[in-house]
Amino acid sequence: HGGYGYDMGNVCGCFVATLKRFAAKLQPSSPGLELKEIIKKDLGKSQKITLSNKGKNVKVSGLRVSGSGAAVGSVALEQDASYFEVKIIKPGTVFVGVSPKMRDDQLDELTGDNKTSFGSMWGSLELQEDDVIGVCHGHSESPMISFCLNGTRQDDRSVNRVKGSMYPCVSIKDGAEIELIFDNFVKKPPHPKFKPLILAREILNPRSQV
Repeated sequence: HGGYGYDMGNVCGCFVATLKRFAAKLQPSSPGLELKEIIKKDLGKSQKITLSNKGKNVKVSGLRVSGSGAAVGSVALEQDASYFEVKIIKPGTVFVGVSPKMRDDQLDELTGDNKTSFGSMWGSLELQEDDVIGVCHGHSESPMISFCLNGTRQDDRSVNRVKGSMYPCVSIKDGAEIELIFDNFVKKPPHPKFKPLILAREILNPRSQV
């Protein structure tokens, strides 16, 4: 506009070409890889959710948890509405919810007993192998945390108010074994607004890291 005479198609094309040349320099072993694939590949390496914040008696293999005590996810629930699942591998006593990062002594307790976590306790008689607990968290939702069991809402387990920066949290005892699911969900969230955790926030917000 105003007679400058720029061909925006050429400008954009040149910019993309420059980015591709820059990416090729960063990834000389992958000269044929498209820029978006390079970015996706590199981000994927650094954005996996882990459960390294765990009690000394908790065993973690990937996102599978066994033993006794608590484990807290590495990615904060910062987006407006998020969803994750807990699959029951072996029934037992299971707490599912959210918490801040915990001290080592808190991680050895059953989460929910230390009054810093928010969620719901499930007894061994309430769960069966392959049951899936869905967890919905929303900063502007009421309730702020709600649950589903195998796709059915569990309104009596909802948590109305949560304050502070929170992370996915589970704790187990009595022989329970579970697996956390943060994508490729077994059940659909109860509403489309509930999405998988946005992992890129962790890169932009290093304060959430331990």
